[in-house]
Amino acid sequence: MDTLGIKNNVISHLNTARNLVELSNIEKFKDEFFIYFREIHYLTNEELEIRVRDFFGNRNGSLVYIIELINTNEHKLIFESFKSAKTEKQGNRAYSKINEQHQSNNCLYVGSSMSKNVITRIRNHFGLGSKSVYSLHFLNWFPKIPQGKLKISLFKVIYPKHDSDILNIPELFEQSLWDTNKPMFGKRSGRL
Repeated sequence: MDTLGIKNNVISHLNTARNLVELSNIEKFKDEFFIYFREIHYLTNEELEIRVRDFFGNRNGSLVYIIELINTNEHKLIFESFKSAKTEKQGNRAYSKINEQHQSNNCLYVGSSMSKNVITRIRNHFGLGSKSVYSLHFLNWFPKIPQGKLKISLFKVIYPKHDSDILNIPELFEQSLWDTNKPMFGKRSGRL
């Protein structure tokens, strides 16, 4: 086994990634999606579906998103409610990983989506999509908290085309946002 060749191959991939990231950019969308906690419980699935489709339906490209809590101090209740739903497999759904090292901050989740899949990812996070996709599935566990809201921010990742099938540039940006925000749920990609 040529261990020096393996090491040089890794260095080559890292150099390619560095060059591509230097030529890339991440831009935050000016508008953000907001939904009051009470709407999670009181909107019908059809009404929620329309809200999600209207906001996310025309967003495409390589996107990274952050789901955050706004105007609430109920972080612990939200964390424990999710943890209980995951442990009990509530609704027979695949719940995202719990990040035990989160910083009790407002960030719930950091994710990414390629091409036109962001609407599918957000639908899954609300519990409007597939039960078997690892997501937050808010409709199945979110506690009835009178005040507060969720905010979903979108970022577009613009990067040059490249031939490498092992470099996922949007995922590198997602990972950086994950490291910065330390969300309660989800997993770090582990690319670098």
